[in-house]
Amino acid sequence: MKIGELLKGTMLFLSAFSPMFLLFAGKSLFEIFIYDTSLKTTLNYCIIVALILIAIISIVFAFIFLKKPLKNNYDKVLLLEVKNHTPQYFLSYFALFVLLAFSFDIKDSYYLIILLCLIIIIGIVYISNELFFLNPLFNLIGYKIYYIEYKKEKSNIKQFTYLITRTSLLKQKNSEIIVDNSEYDFVKQIKDKKEE
Repeated sequence: MKIGELLKGTMLFLSAFSPMFLLFAGKSLFEIFIYDTSLKTTLNYCIIVALILIAIISIVFAFIFLKKPLKNNYDKVLLLEVKNHTPQYFLSYFALFVLLAFSFDIKDSYYLIILLCLIIIIGIVYISNELFFLNPLFNLIGYKIYYIEYKKEKSNIKQFTYLITRTSLLKQKNSEIIVDNSEYDFVKQIKDKKEE
């Protein structure tokens, strides 16, 4: 894996966890100012600022990634079957966020080390398997995950992949779509075959 791809994968992974980082920071600030003023230490403030900065930088990167212009590296494909997989993945992440957020304790250094190790392990699996479509941030800003069966233009070979788009593909069966295949599978344009 090239350095650029590793950096891109890391930022997309961190953006997937950015809502959780913001929850941790908010919970910690609330605890510091409402419940336990003894937590007002430089280290705790550094942890909170680091969580907020990681979240903001990764969110900005995710938006840049989503808005990048269409390059010449794309495919026209004909949709044969479409399944919405958004609920499956979003609920899994939501459960993980809630579980970790309720148990997050900024004053427990052992917990912070375990949390960091857990995030590193998940990150390694996420990046090495290119699971970039598993990103609740994308879901929160309106993107959906679809598992599709398709054929490339001028080909009869059926293929399968995940697509990420804001457009509902459930009623787009037998439509021609343009996908950006230079990075990951994002829908760039939809053209109904009936309009031709």
